Amino acid sequence: QAPWVCYLAYTAPHLPFEAPPSHLHTQNLAGKSPSRDARDFYKSMIEAMDSEIGRLLATLGPTVMANTHVLFAGDNGSVQRMAIAPFNGNKAKGSPYEGGLNVPLIVGGPAVTVPGREEAALTTTVDLFATVLEMVGAQSALPEWVATDSVSLLPYLASTTQQPLRAYVYSEEFTGNVWPAPNQNGHAVVRDARVQPAVPQSLPY
Repeated sequence: QAPWVCYLAYTAPHLPFEAPPSHLHTQNLAGKSPSRDARDFYKSMIEAMDSEIGRLLATLGPTVMANTHVLFAGDNGSVQRMAIAPFNGNKAKGSPYEGGLNVPLIVGGPAVTVPGREEAALTTTVDLFATVLEMVGAQSALPEWVATDSVSLLPYLASTTQQPLRAYVYSEEFTGNVWPAPNQNGHAVVRDARVQPAVPQSLPY
């Protein structure tokens, strides 16, 4: 089979919340409304997305999947009122805090030598660029004069003892005077590998 690529970008879960087709989730939404029971609808949308991703991978079949890399990443943290402890609901999506920047990144495929584990080293979604280039052997396609901040994650996938490849990660957002504009003109933040203790909080809904 010839090499192929599929980029699939779901918008859900996202406002406005709504009920997905019932066969895609297990949440009981009978008699509920998105405005009053938002969390139930939020969960149902996440579950529906998961079901559809599972259906896609199952349709590809085991032969194709045995030679296919799957990279799943979130683009931002939870919507503010949907964040749960240890994340602060007032410091979630659109903020420079963990609740806004710490997102899922799951990788599967033949490059993963020991599946079912978690890697604690710092990374950023920018690193998916260099990772995919190396996965397909196309590093040389990038001209030498093109500067990139991307770092391939393949060493983490190939070894359980790989030392961190990044000392810090950086994020910025410029929003001017429109939402979310936490400081009226966005934010910039640098994070290193130090871990702050998670303190559970009672979050308003």
